[in-house]
Amino acid sequence: MDGVHRNETGLPQDVPLVLVIARCIIGSIGIIANSIGIFVFVYNRTYKKSLSFKLFLHQTVIDLIGSLMFLIFFNIKVPDGTAGTIFCKMQFFFHYMVVTSTFNFVMLTVERYIAIIHPLLYRQKSVGGKITYLSLISPHVCGIILTIFVPIYADVQTDVKMCMVQGMSTVGGILLITVQFLVPICIMLYCYVKMLLKLHKIRIVSHELSTEFQPRNGGQVEGVKSDLLTTLILIAFVYIVTTIPGYVCTFIYFIGSGNFNLIFQEISVLLMDLNLTFNPFIYCTSCKDFRRGLRKIRDDLFHG
Repeated sequence: MDGVHRNETGLPQDVPLVLVIARCIIGSIGIIANSIGIFVFVYNRTYKKSLSFKLFLHQTVIDLIGSLMFLIFFNIKVPDGTAGTIFCKMQFFFHYMVVTSTFNFVMLTVERYIAIIHPLLYRQKSVGGKITYLSLISPHVCGIILTIFVPIYADVQTDVKMCMVQGMSTVGGILLITVQFLVPICIMLYCYVKMLLKLHKIRIVSHELSTEFQPRNGGQVEGVKSDLLTTLILIAFVYIVTTIPGYVCTFIYFIGSGNFNLIFQEISVLLMDLNLTFNPFIYCTSCKDFRRGLRKIRDDLFHG
C-alpha cells in the first residue's frame, strides 16, 4: 500500500536520506543484476536445458521489469490532476510484477516437486510444449487477477498528494494477503519438506547399494536435482524474509483504517524490491550451471 504523504521530490516526508539513497541503489542494482542474469541464460542457452531453467530465465525477466517499475513509481513525484490519478493507477505494473514473480517461483517449486517426487510423471509430461506454455503463462494470469484492484481503487488523495487504495474492504484486503502470500508460502513449505525427505531417502538407499547396481550417471542426476533444490530454498528464504514486512504493513493498513508507521512502510517497500534484486546473486553462489555460464562468458571475452 502506498498511502503516505510525499514531498516535492516524490518521496515520503520525514524519511531518512539514507533510505532514499538505498531505494535508488537497490533499484539500480536490480536492473543491472537481472540484466546480467538474462544475458548469462540466453548467451549460454541454459534455458534450453529444462523447464526449470526456462522458469529461471522467466523469473529474471520479471524481476528486471519489476525493478524498473520500482524506480519509476516509487522514486519520482506524483503528478498533479488527472495525470496523478493515472500515475497511481499505473502502480499496478509494479505490484503485478511482484505477484507474478511470486507465482512464477511457486511454479518453479511445483515443477521441481514433480521432478523429484514423481519422476515418471515428470518425464511423460514435461516434454510437452503445452506444459511449458502453461507454466509460463499461469504466473501472469495470477498476477493480473490478484493486482487488478490497484487500477480500480488507487487514486490521489489531493489534500496531501499521495497515492492510496481507497474504498477497498477490510475483508477483501485480508483475502488478498492470504492468496498473495500465505498460499504460496504453504505450497513452498510443503513441497520443500517432501523433496528434502525424498532426496535424503535416495541418498541412504544409494549408500546401501553396491556400486555395480547403480546407474552410471545416477549420482550426477541426483546432484543436479540437489543443486537446483538448494537454489530454490535460498530464493524461498530471501522471499519470505523480504516480503513479510510488506504484508504485515498491508495487514495493518486494512485493519487500522489506513494508519501505519511511515518508516516501517518505506522499509517494507524497499525490501520488496530487494527480493526482485537478490536472485542473480543466489544463482552465482548455488547454481553450478549459472556459474559455468559466467566462466564461459569470461573465457569468450578475454580468451576468445
